[in-house]
Amino acid sequence: MLTKLTRSHPVSCLVPRRLFFNPFKKETEAGLELQEKIKAAEEQAQLYKNKAAQTLTETESLRKRLNNEIENQKVYAITKFAKELLEVPDNLQRAIDNIPSKEVLQENPQKVIRELHFGTRATREILQGTLMKFEVEEFNPSGEKFDSNKHEVLKVYQSSSQAPDTVCEVFTTGYILRDRVLRFAKVGVVKKQ
Repeated sequence: MLTKLTRSHPVSCLVPRRLFFNPFKKETEAGLELQEKIKAAEEQAQLYKNKAAQTLTETESLRKRLNNEIENQKVYAITKFAKELLEVPDNLQRAIDNIPSKEVLQENPQKVIRELHFGTRATREILQGTLMKFEVEEFNPSGEKFDSNKHEVLKVYQSSSQAPDTVCEVFTTGYILRDRVLRFAKVGVVKKQ
């Protein structure tokens, strides 16, 4: 294509425009290339931004779901234990329902007491078995050295026949879940003289 004849460039009217030297052409091409790179980088940045937003949303959703599961675990963690314990109140109710009448009690009181004792023992064994399933163990520290991590002193005795700081009486036994004390044993301890 030929350029128009103008007064400022009389020679250029006969020479095609592409043959002229343009010192800005290289800068223009570099600018276009840079703009393309910038556009590509912006597209890549937008892609990463979208992925980050999606990941953040998914993470937040996962966090909420896990919090709900943790809350449910806290609330319902005791369900299995509670189901196992239901046999104890059932047996106690059976014992109450089978309390003999006054006449039967007067006829053979020892038989009634024996049956009541047997039923009570059986119920306690069921309860102890259930506790053992869940690794809850009863401990009776009678005769042991006093341990403030497992025992609570209710009474102090003076005795020369027993060593100081020895548990000489147990008011209530203690319970341990694995290695953690659930209930301190309430004890009487021999005092140092």
